[in-house]
Amino acid sequence: MILISLALSFAPAAVTSSIDDDWARVRTCPLFAAFRSKWGERNRYSSYYAKTSKRLGCAPVQRPKPPTAPPRAENQRPRQGRRVTQPANRLKARVILDSSGSGDVTTLSAAIELVEAGGVIEIRPGTYEGGIGIYKSVVLRGIPDSVGTRPLIRSISSQPAFTVGGGTISLESLNFQAQVAHANALYVYGGSVKATHIRFQWNGEKGGSKADSDATVFVSRAGTAEFKDVSIDSGYSQALAIYGGTVSLTESNVSNAGGTGIFVPAGSLTMSHVTIENTVNPILLQGLSRATLSYILIRDADYKHQYPIYAAENSGVSIDHSVICLASGYAWRPADQNSRITANGVFNALGTMVDYTATPGNFADQAKKICVGHY
Repeated sequence: MILISLALSFAPAAVTSSIDDDWARVRTCPLFAAFRSKWGERNRYSSYYAKTSKRLGCAPVQRPKPPTAPPRAENQRPRQGRRVTQPANRLKARVILDSSGSGDVTTLSAAIELVEAGGVIEIRPGTYEGGIGIYKSVVLRGIPDSVGTRPLIRSISSQPAFTVGGGTISLESLNFQAQVAHANALYVYGGSVKATHIRFQWNGEKGGSKADSDATVFVSRAGTAEFKDVSIDSGYSQALAIYGGTVSLTESNVSNAGGTGIFVPAGSLTMSHVTIENTVNPILLQGLSRATLSYILIRDADYKHQYPIYAAENSGVSIDHSVICLASGYAWRPADQNSRITANGVFNALGTMVDYTATPGNFADQAKKICVGHY
């Protein structure tokens, strides 16, 4: 102990820059092994160790620098296990779809993948492969050509040309077409759709089935659709089928359906300023469905059930200020006592008002002129 004390007393002083450096000296100093084993590293920053390290004058320890990763080539793939995320700047608020290749993409599926939620896909003139589903809020805006022809989205398989399963979708100035039996031009089973200046078409022979998959436009479940200035024609069976959804149809035309023009076994329908023509069974409701019809024109129809408007199984219809071009017979019929049809200001082709609760001006004379040649 005497020798250790003398060594401590006469050891040269050293200038240190920090307690960390002092402690590094203490740990590597042979003469201080006894102190290190007695007190341990828990007293690392004690002033006693700092002072003693100065007195010992032990050489500072050179701390190695942490290794650095070698430079990686830009085309080198990340190591396995590293999380790679899609760069935010890959998604675009505005995507141009052009079949000629002069836009951002050439296919509808690629455009939907590239556009961000809430973005716009501008579709230039051309024909595009359908069978596509969408589940995020997007605007699809067609750009007609110089003669006004709209871009066409079509499906040549049994899949719908366009399917909406979620989000808020806006369709503008487009044509949708299905060409195979039991396919839909538009299928909505979730989310909401707002369609303006659209033609929905089934391009094939007419049928007669009432299967839900046979409609040109099919809305089901929680789907919500708002159609304005649209044309729904050439349905394989129904032109428009509503199976539990909510639909608004205004300033539009429904025509050339091989089966029922508008079939509503469940759900809700509101129509205003709509023409239904050249169809079998223009309007048929079943179940707990409800319909409100205003300013409707029905003409050139093949009345399979002998009634332009037919309500059954607890369904209900309210109709006003409409014209039904009917040479004889009844304009509508509730199929059972639980179904209800109420009417105000509705005329048939002979100009005879069906319900006398309202007489709107010269509406009768207008009805006669409208229905000339359309019995």
